[in-house]
Amino acid sequence: MFAFCGLAVPQIIGTFKIPDLPQDGLMDMLLMCILCLLALLVGFRWTRERPVFPMIQVSTGKLLALSAVLSLVGGIGFFLLMRLPFEELNEGMWSGATVKYNFFSSACTYGFVISLYLYLRFRSIPGLLIAAANFLFMFDRAFVGGRRSAAVNLVLCIILSWWLFRKKTIPRIAVLVIMVLGSIFVNTISDYRQITLKGDAFGSLFTGYSLPTLKNLSNIDVKGGFKRLENESGSEYVGAAYTIASQSKLGGYDFGLIHWNLLVDNYVPAQLFGQEFKDSCKINLRANENDYGYEKAKSTALPGIVDAFCSFWFFGFIKFLVIGAFMGAMMANAKRGNFLVGFIYILLVPHLLVLVSHPTQFFFLQIPYMVIFLLIPIYLLREHGGSTTRAVRRKNRRGASTGNSSPENLGVLDQKEETQTQTT
Repeated sequence: MFAFCGLAVPQIIGTFKIPDLPQDGLMDMLLMCILCLLALLVGFRWTRERPVFPMIQVSTGKLLALSAVLSLVGGIGFFLLMRLPFEELNEGMWSGATVKYNFFSSACTYGFVISLYLYLRFRSIPGLLIAAANFLFMFDRAFVGGRRSAAVNLVLCIILSWWLFRKKTIPRIAVLVIMVLGSIFVNTISDYRQITLKGDAFGSLFTGYSLPTLKNLSNIDVKGGFKRLENESGSEYVGAAYTIASQSKLGGYDFGLIHWNLLVDNYVPAQLFGQEFKDSCKINLRANENDYGYEKAKSTALPGIVDAFCSFWFFGFIKFLVIGAFMGAMMANAKRGNFLVGFIYILLVPHLLVLVSHPTQFFFLQIPYMVIFLLIPIYLLREHGGSTTRAVRRKNRRGASTGNSSPENLGVLDQKEETQTQTT
């Protein structure tokens, strides 16, 4: 709701002041916004009490090792990604080396969340050091590179980890300040990038760019940025109105099959299997055409309501209903103390919020990342029955009987307890 009000509402207000915008597309876009937002809220509330997911037992030592490996892989991937030629990074659809390095660089976020958990819950100093190293990479991408989604990802990972693992509520005044600053950042991002990147699309501390000075930041016309959105709207929702109007006129819905093609684009490397094989794996779908002469910039993404509409017409709200139900179940189990589900929830919330300005593929394509970087490693590192598992159960029962249970600690053995159980 906060993301919708902060980013979408100013742009939607501006669309009413564009005279050439197709009115049918504008009305359909507004209706789709309402349907998808309601579906998200209904789905979220629907699964708040069920289902209950099983809990896996893992020691803190193994989690620390996993976070270190993920951080190393992610750091190398990020460094190699930023060293690629500008022409490759500026392509509208990444392919080849950019996809490969971007895939590995995302491991940083997973290492960051796990190490942050170890510090917040167990005061692990190695965990704090690993979290600090990951923070530098994520901060670089967000505030030197000027990437909105990376900034949202970094801030939310910290806030949600503090809330779930320390059981501390963020003060309302702090939430309000974060909302205001976040709204300013995302709505003046083009001016911010002009300062940090000097007109380039991507940049990093590793490639000679730097953070803006306070003097440069003071020169950003914040009021003018919001005024421009109000009078001219942003490219995301102008493009959304045109695309939805064209889709209604031309028909040819993809019924969600577009997600299979995007999965192939992202996870079937042409360098290994050949472009012909990669193309043969895709489903032949009619390309989205624009019947109004509108040309979208390569760097402009369309909000999630657009691909939902292009898949199932107004029934595309089903995508948001499924996402809401899944996230509701994740949050409920994370609050019950399932640390693995807590990781998944924290990692997915930022991708949920960016659906305000990006397609739903940004959410669904995180599932393979989760399987590779989180689920498979933790499954392999799990404790296999025996005295260790019984010790975890005894600890949980002791906490429940004394009233001092720590839900965020359920299923996790610290080093001392692991040593004791192995000795016995």
